[in-house]
Formats: sequence, structure tokens, C-alpha cells
Amino acid sequence: MKFSVNQKILNEALGYVSKASADKSPLPVLEGIKFTVAPGELTLLGFDMEIGITTTIEADCTESVSFVLNARLICEIVRTLPNENVTFEIKKSDTITAKLIAGNVKASIAAMSAEDFPNIPDYKSNASFEIDGETFKEMINMTKFAVAQNDIKPILTGELFEIGGGVFKMVALDGYKLALSRENIDFQGKFKFVIKSKSLNECVSLIKTGTIKLFISEKNAAFEIGNYIVFTRLLEGEFHNYANAIPREENVTATVRIKTSPFLKSIERSQLFIDEKIKSPVRLNFSDNLVQLSCKTIKGEFYDEIECDVNGQELEIGFNGRYLADALKSAASDEVLLKLINGHSPMVVTPIEGDDFLYLVLPIRLH
Repeated sequence: MKFSVNQKILNEALGYVSKASADKSPLPVLEGIKFTVAPGELTLLGFDMEIGITTTIEADCTESVSFVLNARLICEIVRTLPNENVTFEIKKSDTITAKLIAGNVKASIAAMSAEDFPNIPDYKSNASFEIDGETFKEMINMTKFAVAQNDIKPILTGELFEIGGGVFKMVALDGYKLALSRENIDFQGKFKFVIKSKSLNECVSLIKTGTIKLFISEKNAAFEIGNYIVFTRLLEGEFHNYANAIPREENVTATVRIKTSPFLKSIERSQLFIDEKIKSPVRLNFSDNLVQLSCKTIKGEFYDEIECDVNGQELEIGFNGRYLADALKSAASDEVLLKLINGHSPMVVTPIEGDDFLYLVLPIRLH
């Protein structure tokens, strides 16, 4: 049988769907993309058993067939084809062969049977709510820097979704920093689950305009984003009680109102003197409506001072500059409010008004 599809549309769809294919697997079929052809359409599915991405595009065909092609090979071939229609000729005997024709280019690929390819579980009957796509993307971008980068504690490689009372919170933490983003939503259900950061990053890459729909079950979640569906297994385990880590307001001894951009640039300049081999803190001294930044390493010395509004006691505190810079980069605000207790307790970063985000950065003890 034959079918044809536009090269540009197919190339884009393969680029997204292939991100859910396994890089290496004892089951070669999981390293592929499932093609499901039906009259007038082609559905593509990548699924490594943890994350799945699927979409349906228009195709010129009158018959139905399913097969699996190696993701890396088909993506590279289609990417280099002329920008015109690509015709697939599928031949089945003891084996399956897919022949691609585009202009003067012809290529034959050994295909795999679709019978062994896993299907995404049905999710349509699960609880669901909608959220603006740009808002959801912003929430992820504001918190993802605090996701753990190793799997010593697998639950921390994801982000906590906490939904209740019409409020949606997204939380990430790795033991050194904590990030929380908050939005009001038109949904009164109550849920608490953790989604792997990789799945959320794939969602971000797909969001363009409009709303997205999130379906939730006990073990899975699915996102409808435009013409794509991103399916993901939920991470198992108990997420840390992040609320207990946030200092109480009555314990705050100093608040600092400071412009985000100059503060961030100064922190970044200090990092020129610090690298992975030279683990030295950046020293912050808050007093007289100034923050004095300094660091001293074998590379040299750095000093800067920035005007700010300091209310409360004067204090000195040290931080891993990269962690503090990550928080400031993610703050969607021209100014931030810093809340401090003393020189060895975590510092809280919030907007001047409202509660859209909250960051917590652990200090480094100064000598």
C-alpha cells in the first residue's frame, strides 16, 4: 500500500514525537516510532514506557496499516528530503519494508511490527482541568532550575503538582534550593502528584498559544497541547514536606527590596572568580540600604555594592552564587523582596507584591 504526506509537516511531527523514543533499549521496538495509517491521516507515536508523545497529521491514503520505524533513522532521512510530498510504499511479507520516495530520492528502511509496540493507556475518562498554555509554561520555567539533577532521590527529579481550593502550586527542590510557583485556576478538585521534569520540558517545547488540558489518574498524567498529546508516568514516592522548610514570617529579622537585574548581574560577575574546582561563596553584607557583594579566591578578588531598601537588622550571609543567580533569573519581576533570619538560615525570595512565586536558597557558612 501507498500513502503520501507533506515533508515539512512530517519532519516537524517526527522531531517532537521522537523525543519520547528510547535512546537504547533491550526492546528495539521502543527505539522506534509507531506509524498508524488510516484513510486521510497518519498518527505518530513515540513511547519509552515512561513518556509518550503522539500526534495526527493529514495524509493522502485510502487504506490502513501500522508499522514501526527506527526513530533516529527515519528522522534523519525525512529531515534531509526535498520540501515536497513524501510517498511511502509499504510491503509486507515475512518482513516489513518501507520505501520512501521524494523527488529523485529513494530510500528503503526495514520496519518492525507494530504488534509489539505499547499503546498509551486511555486517559479521557480521568479527572481534568484546563490552564492557559503560556501561564503553564511560565510556571515550569520559574521552577525547573530547582529540580534535582541526579537520581539519588528519584522523587526530586520531578516537580510536585499541588492542586486544591482553586489554587495550583508547582514545587521543585533539590536540597539546596526550593522553587514554588502559584496560580489560581477554575478547578475545585484536590490532587497531589509528581511529574518528571523531562516530561514537563517536552510540554514546554510544544506550547505555542491557547489552553492546554491536563488529565490526571492515580499513576499517569496526559497533556493535550494543540495537536499533540504528552503522556507521562507519575513518579512514585513521597515528596518532601516543602512547607516546613519555608521560614515563618515571625522569624524574619530583615527584609530587603532590591532591583533584580543589577543584583543578578553583580552575582554573575562574582562567578567569574569561582568555578567547580574553587567552591567559594559570594559574601553578601546588608546594611545602610546597601548590599555589599564580595568574594576572594586564588583567581583574585571581587567587590561590588548595590543600592537597596534594607529594613531590620544588619547581617552578613554567604551563598553559592550559581544557585542564587538561578533564582533571580527565574523571578518574573523587576524587583524582588529578600527575607532573612540570620547568617545561617535559608533566604526567601518573593515578588514585592502577591505570591506568584517563592524561592528558597540555602546559605553557605562563612569563615
